[in-house]
Amino acid sequence: VAEVRLQEAQDELESLQKTSKALVDFFCEDDKSFKLEEACHIFHCFCHRFQKAVR
Repeated sequence: VAEVRLQEAQDELESLQKTSKALVDFFCEDDKSFKLEEACHIFHCFCHRFQKAVR
């Protein structure tokens, strides 16, 4: 059971890393300075402010 869950976690991490790399490529960012957490925060703030502006 633990080995299966560990493999699932490793697969999810690999998927997250691929998605992060895709964002770096899409936005022409420097992969050494790109921080996924910071990008997610920016997207979250943008969506929140956009929804607020629409209301």
